[in-house]
Amino acid sequence: MTAPHILTHVDDEHGRHFVDPELGVLLLAVDAELCAAAPNLVALHTSLDRLFRFLSEIGRTHANCWAADSFFLDDKRWASSLAQLPAAYESLLQAIPGIHDTVSAPEVAQNFGCTPEALLEQLYAIDLERPAV
Repeated sequence: MTAPHILTHVDDEHGRHFVDPELGVLLLAVDAELCAAAPNLVALHTSLDRLFRFLSEIGRTHANCWAADSFFLDDKRWASSLAQLPAAYESLLQAIPGIHDTVSAPEVAQNFGCTPEALLEQLYAIDLERPAV
């Protein structure tokens, strides 16, 4: 997959905001697992963990959160992979598009459980040892 512009910058009513290059690497790692014929749950779990930790720490910027939101909202290539994932992952992935409010409207993101920290908690609650249902 070639990186879409959203991995370099986002534009909003306040202008152009540049995305941290590390975010692109993290998003493409998640994308690679979701696009795999048979997603590797351990690798997916690890790539999501790295992404959410980055967004909750050094990468917590408006541009990065907005780009992550847009990346997950706009990519429909994962439909067949989602059907192969445990329901907990599908629920988690559906919550990511609310992450855009993390910096600009943190109370909204907190209310909907879409902060990077809330997504990390949801990820950590997934039991990798339990078989998919």
